[in-house]
Amino acid sequence: MLLSVLLVIAFIIPGLGIRKVEDGDYMDKKVTSSVMGVFTIIIFFSHVTGRMGGNEWFNVGAIGVYQSFFSQMMVVPFLFYSAYGIVTQYYKKGRKQYLSNFFIQRFLKIYLILVFCFIFGAVFESACTGFTSFNFYPIDLTVWGSTFWFAFAILACYLIIFISLLVFGEKKILLLISTAVLSVGLIILMIVFGKATYWYNTVIMFPVGVGFALYKDKFDQVFNSLKRKIILFSISTVIYCATLALTEFVDLLSVHVSLYTVIYAFRAISFMSSVISFMTIFKFGNKALVVISGYAIFSYILQYYAFRSFKNPPSDVYSVNVYLYMLATLGVTIALSIIVKFLYDMFYKYTLGKLKFPLRRKEENKE
Repeated sequence: MLLSVLLVIAFIIPGLGIRKVEDGDYMDKKVTSSVMGVFTIIIFFSHVTGRMGGNEWFNVGAIGVYQSFFSQMMVVPFLFYSAYGIVTQYYKKGRKQYLSNFFIQRFLKIYLILVFCFIFGAVFESACTGFTSFNFYPIDLTVWGSTFWFAFAILACYLIIFISLLVFGEKKILLLISTAVLSVGLIILMIVFGKATYWYNTVIMFPVGVGFALYKDKFDQVFNSLKRKIILFSISTVIYCATLALTEFVDLLSVHVSLYTVIYAFRAISFMSSVISFMTIFKFGNKALVVISGYAIFSYILQYYAFRSFKNPPSDVYSVNVYLYMLATLGVTIALSIIVKFLYDMFYKYTLGKLKFPLRRKEENKE
């Protein structure tokens, strides 16, 4: 846990300072990518320490505090920024061009990334366990399990935003309502089918990201002074701490899952509000974090194969030394992420990247 904190601080400090006008917008690509880079690091160390808690050498209490504070908040920026990016690109590129390429550029692209990760992750795990098993689930989303809930969530959210843009793309308020209603419907379905809470308790951040993209100018007008930004940050942080206490230390699930889900939604929104208000006050971002964010989805999936591989014979490093286990899983996650991303990029470049839609060619000929 301490290593995680030190690494995050080491990556955050370069480029950190009070934001000025010339520093650009707090939602610039460099800033949002840097934020996701930070949470990519946090996610790994949260997951790996969660698998080290049973070891007598490790501080179980510290792990509990660390994981309770972040919990599912680690994925909140990814859902929020993903929705924000989709909506802003839709209005930037135009309805016809963006929607005609949405399936390839968004849905199929992320799905193929997941498939690449599952294939090479399964091969690595199988090799580490002496090829005694090979678990690969590229098609049936329902069997990806708790490990890959985020894969299901992001694909479902992409489908939701595509439908909403297709039907209400030119009517902002209806676009927001449609995205919110469909997202809540997805949450209800997950509850009805008895899915664990982590399958759906942060999905609400997707429509929140859509709403922020649609009405960012109004947000900027309201919080146009340093005083107001500090007030927003303070209020958001207080609400986050209150909802954290309610969701982590009070057994709300025994009362009713819907009450827990609503309070958790406020927790997620207040957390992202704290992050955004922090970004409006401080200049933030550097190239290292931007690079790390490019490997986020690869790291998220592939780290689980490393976690399992080094806890099972004949590659059981965990039983030898818990810190060696952390270093081994970190090294393998980095190596696998680099290799699989390179292979995927090559595949995409010579296959999907070469596709030309008639609609795009017509538009190019008009210019």
